[in-house]
Amino acid sequence: AAITIQLRQQQALGAISQQIRNSLKVEEILATATQQVKELMAVDRVAILRLFPDQHFQVVEEAVSPAYPSVLGMSWSQTLAHQAGLEFYRQGKPRTVFDVMHDAWSLPFLSDLQMAQVKSKIVAPILLSAGNNQADHSSDIQLWGLLIVDTCSTHRHWQPDEAQLLQQIADQLAIAIHQANLFEQLQIELTEREHVETQLRDRNQELDRATRLKDEFLANMSHELRTPLNAILGMSEALQTSFADPMSDRQRNSIVTIEKSGRHLLALINDILDLSKMEANKLTLELTDVPISKLCQNSLLFIKELAHKKQLQITTQLPEYLKQIQIRVDDLRFRQVLINLLSNAVKFTPQGGSITLDVRIVGEETDGDLDRSQRQIAFSIIDTGIGISPENIPKLFQSFVQIDSSLSRQYAGTGLGLSLVKRIVELHGGIVTVESTVDDPTVRLPQRGSCFTVSLPFDPSVEIVASPELPLVYPVILDPEDTTRISPKALILVVEDNDANMETMTGYLKSRGYRLVEARSGLEAIELLSDCANESDQENCPNLILMDIQMPGIDGFETTRQIRQFPEFATLPIVALTALAMATDRQKCLDAGASDYVSKPVKLGQLVSKIESLLNVG
Repeated sequence: AAITIQLRQQQALGAISQQIRNSLKVEEILATATQQVKELMAVDRVAILRLFPDQHFQVVEEAVSPAYPSVLGMSWSQTLAHQAGLEFYRQGKPRTVFDVMHDAWSLPFLSDLQMAQVKSKIVAPILLSAGNNQADHSSDIQLWGLLIVDTCSTHRHWQPDEAQLLQQIADQLAIAIHQANLFEQLQIELTEREHVETQLRDRNQELDRATRLKDEFLANMSHELRTPLNAILGMSEALQTSFADPMSDRQRNSIVTIEKSGRHLLALINDILDLSKMEANKLTLELTDVPISKLCQNSLLFIKELAHKKQLQITTQLPEYLKQIQIRVDDLRFRQVLINLLSNAVKFTPQGGSITLDVRIVGEETDGDLDRSQRQIAFSIIDTGIGISPENIPKLFQSFVQIDSSLSRQYAGTGLGLSLVKRIVELHGGIVTVESTVDDPTVRLPQRGSCFTVSLPFDPSVEIVASPELPLVYPVILDPEDTTRISPKALILVVEDNDANMETMTGYLKSRGYRLVEARSGLEAIELLSDCANESDQENCPNLILMDIQMPGIDGFETTRQIRQFPEFATLPIVALTALAMATDRQKCLDAGASDYVSKPVKLGQLVSKIESLLNVG
């Protein structure tokens, strides 16, 4: 019989355990446990007391027969949780009471027990382990609460197996509560994570919006700044040509000053736009194979005039074996690097000094030969300038930083140039290094100057036929200025809404012998070409169109697209003129149907060269 009772109790325990674990909500677990225990043990009341952090107990769940009062919500202060009781229950042992009126631990609560009509009870502790091992009653045990069964109709002699069964249920209840707590904590963490992810998405959207607004702002500012500069530089260039009316020396010097100031402003605008594109990771390189000699020569052309005025000696050390060698770089961007470094050398080298552009192959030696896999090509710009103190060298490549406020007054600049140099070189997979010395007071003659070296990976497959240790020195050969021929029969349609730019271009082009037709809007240009296409006299049709891009109403993109729809003008040369300076502007113009693209401010001499090229003037 005892075995049968024990088997039934184990089956009942399994069933109750399964039911209370079916939920992951503490409230549902407690309600199921109290109801199931009441039916299993045939008692009048089952209550669950929760021990809160402030050491008071409260009845948080109850299953009671209708004949007896409810104690749900009743609470007791710390007197119940005296040290002896807490220590006893932390042992994980149940406690049986035959008569609560004669129980020493119940004396402080006799009035409440009388109200509840309790006569006998079993108390089983609900213990949670920090290690999630309910059988390991270590010092990390937490007394979560008590599972209590009451008899109210009569006193009851509790059997040991009943107390043991109640404790086993309390242990299973503890496991279920622990799992529910973990699930609740997980839900909280997931909710917090979703909240954080939502915040991150919102933040990313804000950043995307800010980046878009920044790009739009830069594009608009580029247009607004370049448009007046186009007129300033164009007019100053036109006034300096032999086609303009004679001027006095004072007037000519004033025009030169205007042009130099305009070029300086343009350089600043370009630097700021380039830096912004790099910071947004939107600057991409257009890599091509470029002869090293061409890179050097074209870069030196840029500084020749200022170097001549300061009586600086310019020397190029380019070994014969490198003259025909090509390297894969972005021609425009890498020339920007060399020009920037050369310009700095000119700026900071006193009159009568010297500047050297040295190019050579460097790398690690293996058995006396250069290891091809380690070869690099090094462009060094060496000057006899004012030098840089060691503590200032780390500041050189920081944006908007100049190494000396006193130098800022003597040498103009924004501090952007070397920052751009470093970033462009790194985009090419190279590095920039600096060696510099300043005046040595212990030496009679100043031993000073700087050497900026740009090192790029060099294709190991390229054959080098001469020893890199014997560079050849040859003088700088500067190309003469290009001359363009006049095509008096060419008729050019100029589409431009800005009066100053229209006056500048038409005045210069007329002086070069071109016939001109003007259109102040895209719509006017389309109407003019439509009339031209319907006339039999094709002599009044333009041979080429100069198309401004940013115009009110129909912009240059759409105007170009509509012009290309006329069969007569499907191949007509159209040169897009835009003050926009974003990386994709050129491609947008070509996609719209333009034959070529010129960025404002327009150099009128270069514009004429492009016109002649498109018109195939022989």
